[in-house]
Amino acid sequence: MESAQYNWLEDQLSSPVAQNAEWLFVLGHVPIYSVGTNNNFELNRDVLLPLLLEYGVDIFFAGHIHDYERGYSEGLYHIISAGGGGPLSHHVRNLPEITEYSANYHFCMINVNGSLLRFHIKDRNQNIIDQFSINKNPDSISDKDLVNPNQLALHNYPNPFNASTMIQFSVPIESDYSIKIYSISGLLVKVLAEGFAQAGTYWLPWNGDDSNGMLVSSGVYTCHILTNSGSNQTKLIYVK
Repeated sequence: MESAQYNWLEDQLSSPVAQNAEWLFVLGHVPIYSVGTNNNFELNRDVLLPLLLEYGVDIFFAGHIHDYERGYSEGLYHIISAGGGGPLSHHVRNLPEITEYSANYHFCMINVNGSLLRFHIKDRNQNIIDQFSINKNPDSISDKDLVNPNQLALHNYPNPFNASTMIQFSVPIESDYSIKIYSISGLLVKVLAEGFAQAGTYWLPWNGDDSNGMLVSSGVYTCHILTNSGSNQTKLIYVK
């Protein structure tokens, strides 16, 4: 059961830095659970899983299976994110530990604000294929409010910003959407995202670049969102 790698991981997880951290993630190659294969990964289940549970790991990220999968069991979230290239894996079985699956090329975005973690996954066409939130302080904000907003909303933080800002938008009903950045004179700077979204709250970064990847000048910009249920806008103040 013990190996140099196992002992190293246990030392890392048991360290004061890890145990005092608000969030604790572990990244590995081979998953513990997967519906994209018939392999049960017994060694990971017998050896790695108890270690992760013992030290209170929040999320275990894995690859190996070329798809997106999400699950939750025994206080631990399981994320498989290996949809960056190569032939995609297809669903071959059901497991109670895995509740979300998509055979899609994709990427994951995580926003952490204190005790609140927001996670969403987009395919290569910028369509959001999954989202969830983890809230360690449920008295501050409810996950229900995050996932089921009652109105179209758009804002960003920080503002002003000088490197990047996170744009949050809420869609009350499933809808096509587009998010665009305009200069103060009304010229289109960049189409930040467009596609289809389920009702929910989402986050997108803007790094102050235009459609050609060049950084824009300092100044005031406008972010517009257009959906089937209406439109909204907010001002972005970029300072180099």
